[in-house]
Amino acid sequence: MAQFLPLSWTIQAGLATGLTGIGSLAMAWLAWRYTHLDQLAWILYTWLVLMVVGTVLTDLSVWNGWGTLLIRLCPLWLGLCGIGYFVTALGMRSRLILLYSALHFGAIALLPFFLPYQLLLTGTVISGSVILLAELQWDSNGVCDYQSLGNL
Repeated sequence: MAQFLPLSWTIQAGLATGLTGIGSLAMAWLAWRYTHLDQLAWILYTWLVLMVVGTVLTDLSVWNGWGTLLIRLCPLWLGLCGIGYFVTALGMRSRLILLYSALHFGAIALLPFFLPYQLLLTGTVISGSVILLAELQWDSNGVCDYQSLGNL
């Protein structure tokens, strides 16, 4: 958004904070029973903490003009999502989700080669991962109790 919209970064940060908050609350609401049923609530809490940390750091850097952090927002968000996917992969014993974690960390290494389009690359990796995970059937190696999900 920031690279292609003629809105101020302050307005975009406010919009992004609102969307991140709504998305995080929706994630918690939708995954609450599932994560507690399979004793994976710690994964949900980890993601919520990562999103709050990222949002607070992003907003503070935009509103206070912290240039050193502003130029590192892409690696910050790719790293936070990479950590989240890594934790999820460990908890669910999923090789596919571990691959998504590696993809995020690999994208951090590619950022210097996409200087004018770092925000676009970051958004593509993060949103593309979410879309693919929603569409692909992924492995959980017996961690998820699919029988009890039918009762939700």
